[in-house]
Amino acid sequence: MGFFKVTFQSRPLWGKEIEKKKILIPDETLKALDNDQLKILEVLEEKEKVKVVDCVSQIKKSPITIRRKLKNMVQKKILEVVGKSPTDPTTYYILHPRFTNRK
Repeated sequence: MGFFKVTFQSRPLWGKEIEKKKILIPDETLKALDNDQLKILEVLEEKEKVKVVDCVSQIKKSPITIRRKLKNMVQKKILEVVGKSPTDPTTYYILHPRFTNRK
């Protein structure tokens, strides 16, 4: 089974160092995603969490489309949702813990 590996480089943040984070996502999981969902993962490379508005501005799709893509990724257990409802502006999405390997 192959894996897709992304390594985030440490960056200074308010005088502190961000811990290096590795993401391991199996090839078969990535193959099950469409282009928009892969772009969502790219947005997650830049940030540890994403909101619908982040994805809308980066991917240039409607909020409804982005919510549908995010919901699908939550159902596939690629992402976890943190918030009260999908339409709540404070709701955000993070990578499912099974795909992160912090050392």
